[in-house]
Amino acid sequence: MLDDLRADIEAALDDKYCELRHTAFNGHEVVVGSFPIWHENVLIDRFQIEISLGETYPTIPPTLVETGNRIPRIDERHNSDRGACLFVPIEWMMRRPNLKFLTFLDGPVREYFLAQKYYEQNGEWPFSSRSHGEAGRREALCDLAGIQVQNWSALSDILEGPEPKGHWRCPCGNGKRLRTCHGREISELFRRLSKFSSLEREALGCPTSNASFLSRRV
Repeated sequence: MLDDLRADIEAALDDKYCELRHTAFNGHEVVVGSFPIWHENVLIDRFQIEISLGETYPTIPPTLVETGNRIPRIDERHNSDRGACLFVPIEWMMRRPNLKFLTFLDGPVREYFLAQKYYEQNGEWPFSSRSHGEAGRREALCDLAGIQVQNWSALSDILEGPEPKGHWRCPCGNGKRLRTCHGREISELFRRLSKFSSLEREALGCPTSNASFLSRRV
């Protein structure tokens, strides 16, 4: 397993990202060096980075730190662990096309630094992004479910339970039961989240399994 992970990292760095180097430190796989920003086949900038892949990778996304101090350490751009705020973790894990490290570099890492470069030059972001923190997580869950949620306590209760029931109130807030409202969408979100363990869901910022929720259900 570890050999496969290291081979996947080395393959990602072999050509386009040859100025990044891979090493191991304190039990983690670490990638450090200069990350190139390409746009329409033109190299427009480079950022110094460090990526740490923990023991739970690829289930839990890597942590990326911009080490050149070009990006202000503010909440809108960084998480509490100093890592760059690339995405809402659960949304990336549920929508990523594959588990390859190259996909992580070509996708969210490139998009993050491309947006930073645009902001440096123009003073505004090139595209809309998620809100930071809990608000962003809620936006992502709404999009993943395909509904607008009004009752977040109800949604959390549903996602913490063993299985959604049709007679429960829909969290969209219109007062209907799931069976006559968004039951299909909620059940599909529940099914997709159930692939993650409780510890993984907690690390990803999602409700964890807890059968005691039944005593609170109406």
